[in-house]
Amino acid sequence: MRTIFSDESTVQSQPNAGRLWVFRKPYKKFLAPMVNLKVHRKSPISLIVWAAVWRDGQSELIFMERDPNAPRQGYSA
Repeated sequence: MRTIFSDESTVQSQPNAGRLWVFRKPYKKFLAPMVNLKVHRKSPISLIVWAAVWRDGQSELIFMERDPNAPRQGYSA
């Protein structure tokens, strides 16, 4: 039997509005000072790559192509 692991990842030229991990108590979850109200912007360059690995090898790195007919010109299955 052969096991293959595959995954995709997004590569961007800039981060998405500086993600930070924040830990707080449940009762403080929605307090106004704790909520990020910044406008989030998309990175000017962003693409999705996909690859697979197995015991004796790996696939090529696949660069996913955007679909110009998809909503927001994203990716389609």
